[in-house]
Order: sequence, then structure tokens, then C-alpha cells
Amino acid sequence: PGFECYYLVAAVDANGYTSGYSQRVYTDVQMTPVGDGYAPKVLAITGVVPNPFNPMANVKFDLPRSGKVQLSVFDLRGRLVRELVSGQMEAGSHEVMWNGRDSRGQMSATGVYFARLSSADGNKTVKMVLAK
Repeated sequence: PGFECYYLVAAVDANGYTSGYSQRVYTDVQMTPVGDGYAPKVLAITGVVPNPFNPMANVKFDLPRSGKVQLSVFDLRGRLVRELVSGQMEAGSHEVMWNGRDSRGQMSATGVYFARLSSADGNKTVKMVLAK
């Protein structure tokens, strides 16, 4: 059976000011039973909550099958800020918290970042805004 996904979208300017939110509903996401639960049919980053965030955000993602997964955070210039997940994961829905710190433990600067999810099923990227 399918389910509905709700996305809120807002524009953020260089000074961190945000517009109102627009809501979009997607109903074409399908789930496939796996054991006694369900696994998504497609690789997806299903949300960053909250977004904008300060200083922590939960990155939610779906894996259609078990395997090697990498979830990393990059800055606007494409430089690796922090690797959040690297290794084998089971199929299903997952959630990882990013505390806004880089790989050395330093607090990241206010700005736009990208979470990139990679697996054998492809790559997905989503924008995150760290607002202080």
C-alpha cells in the first residue's frame, strides 16, 4: 500500500530570512512488505527535521534494500564536513542526528549544507540550513 508524504518548502536568503512555507503532498510513494514491517521501494531522504535547525537536525531516510550506505554532510563548496553513516544497514526507514559539528568536533558555521545519501541504489541529496 502507498502512503502520503508532506513536504514544507521555504525560500531562505543570504541573511537567513525565510519566506512562508508552501506545502506539497506526494502520494506516489509505495511500500513493500519485508518480514513483519515495510521497506520503501526507492532510496530517499525523507526529511530534515527541523530545517532550518540550530544546532541539531534529524536526517530521515529510506533504504529499499540492505547494503552499504553512506550519509555525509557537505558545505556549499562541496567539501566534506562530516560523515554521519558509513557501513552496512538494513532495508527500511532510518533517522540519524547531526549535531552541527564537523569531523574534528568544531561547531559548523551558519549557512547552507547538503546531506548526501549513497547506496547501491543511487545517490540522493537534500539541502539543510544551519541558522544561529
